[in-house]
Amino acid sequence: MIKPFIKRFPSGAFGVCLFNVVAFLCLERLGLALTVALAYAVDIAYVVLVARLTRPEPPEDALATPVAGG
Repeated sequence: MIKPFIKRFPSGAFGVCLFNVVAFLCLERLGLALTVALAYAVDIAYVVLVARLTRPEPPEDALATPVAGG
């Protein structure tokens, strides 16, 4: 239960840092609402990218199995 948390914590902490950097750089120029929206968008894009890059690859057998009914 704790192992997945420890494994993902560094990438999650970096996502928080990205949010804060975007907020720091954009708050005065864009205002609060746009800055928060942009910071969340950057953070979500980062999380999706990390999830795709760290996704385990399926075994080779799964790729060669034909799909039934198709």
